[in-house]
Amino acid sequence: MNFEPDKVTWRELSDIPLIACMIDESMEHTEEQYKLFLKAENNPHILDDSTVNKALTLAEEDSIFIQVYKEQLNRWNKLNLTTIQQNRINRISEELEKYSILHEKYFALIKKISAGTIDKILDMDDGELALKVL
Repeated sequence: MNFEPDKVTWRELSDIPLIACMIDESMEHTEEQYKLFLKAENNPHILDDSTVNKALTLAEEDSIFIQVYKEQLNRWNKLNLTTIQQNRINRISEELEKYSILHEKYFALIKKISAGTIDKILDMDDGELALKVL
């Protein structure tokens, strides 16, 4: 999946609250998912490929949204903004940066877990599994 700016409907300044809400909700969701997957970090075999692959797909989609949000904020920053609008955009930018950092950690965790799912273990031959256990 790639970020395609030409296919994005860019928002008007009146949509600042909408974008802020979307970023905040995405951050909350990612925090919840990160905490859940963190529990499986040392026991990835408790998850199957289907679950992990779905999480990877959603995380890839979120990566695109992060790029869209960044570009939207950049576009707004190029406009003649009121002090209130500038302050709101600055706050949203700070939240987006926090979200982006958390998302990178979450995405890396899912990728790490994907290597040790129960499906990966069941696909190993006996010798490979014995080496893994030892």
